[in-house]
Amino acid sequence: MKKILVIDGNSIINRAFYGMRLLQTAEGRYTNAIYGMINMITRQADQLHPDYAAVAFDVKAPTFRHKMYDQYKAGRHATPPELLSQFTDAKACLTAMGYHVLELPGWEADDLQGTVARMAKGEENTHAYILTGDRDLLQLIDEKTTVILVGNKETMQYHRGEFFEKYGIYPEQYVDAKSLMGDSSDHIPGVPGVGEKTAMKLISLCGSLEGVYAALENKENASPEIKKALTEGLCKKLTEGKESAKLSYDLSKIYTNAPITEKLEDLQFNGARNDDLYRLFVTLEFHSFLQKFKLTPPSAPQKAEEEVAWEEAFSDDDFFGEAATTEETAKAEKEEWCPPAVPSQSSVKEMTWELLDEMILPEKLAVCFEDQWLYFYGENLGECKLLLTNGELPPFLFEKTQLICYDSKSLYHR
Repeated sequence: MKKILVIDGNSIINRAFYGMRLLQTAEGRYTNAIYGMINMITRQADQLHPDYAAVAFDVKAPTFRHKMYDQYKAGRHATPPELLSQFTDAKACLTAMGYHVLELPGWEADDLQGTVARMAKGEENTHAYILTGDRDLLQLIDEKTTVILVGNKETMQYHRGEFFEKYGIYPEQYVDAKSLMGDSSDHIPGVPGVGEKTAMKLISLCGSLEGVYAALENKENASPEIKKALTEGLCKKLTEGKESAKLSYDLSKIYTNAPITEKLEDLQFNGARNDDLYRLFVTLEFHSFLQKFKLTPPSAPQKAEEEVAWEEAFSDDDFFGEAATTEETAKAEKEEWCPPAVPSQSSVKEMTWELLDEMILPEKLAVCFEDQWLYFYGENLGECKLLLTNGELPPFLFEKTQLICYDSKSLYHR
């Protein structure tokens, strides 16, 4: 099965910006939204392994919806300058990571996503996945399209079954419900006085917006459930809000025929471009990403990462500080003491990167297993030394060092 990953660029970068504290480079460049966005997208891409991938962004220009309704999205707060300044770098990073950035004046990113997702319908054994934090995209779910909805607490994959279980209607009916309940975030009016619960119930009973108004006009022949739902007060609201409902339908509907020039084969996902991405990450001071994406300096040969056992990776002379004395060695041999099993150096580094996933990489780092200390230092923490302390505290503990250790409580006591 081939997979198309379609990403809602605006939604994801907004969630990343508000979900993380502000981060800045040494020169004052804001980076938190980019950092969070890369983590969120990479997490999903690593699970899906897409064959095609695109990220859609809005263009700051009126769309056909604005021409249809001049109050569309009116009253929205301006994008904070700390976020606005990150869009250019974000798009550059996404492009270097192998994603195809899509923008089209006059059209919204939602329509571009719908158009790309629709490409799966013309291909055998191909499925589209839309990554977004915006519920509007749920209307695009069908047998060949899944929406991955990023929430505040969890990320959920929505197929038709999961959608129906949550909302009581099918995905293709979602726009009908929105035409009744409106959307305050986009300033879509809906029918004044009709909320989400009432809208969902009416659409589940009548099937569509047209079905609601057909039942309203012929209430005497409607089913008992529909008659009960169409109270006198609700009928009045629906009658007065009919034109508003029709307008809201057109504003809420995501179109899948945006005139983008890209074909499916143009959106192949071929992975990161090492040199471009390395330079960007260095500039943005995303040093942990250099390791996470296994990037090498431009023009430098790629070195294979080797899993090396501790006893092979370090000799006594490699220890940070004094080498073990003959007396200490003899004592250890006499007591048949051996250090506890510890992962290889590269495994420890991988665990360290995971723990530092939401942090800025420090200048130096110490990792502790019992009385064995691994000290990382140098450019991108590329150098490493081992120290057996036999209960003593290592000298670097008293320096400005980022520590990761097992059982920190006992270490505090010591």
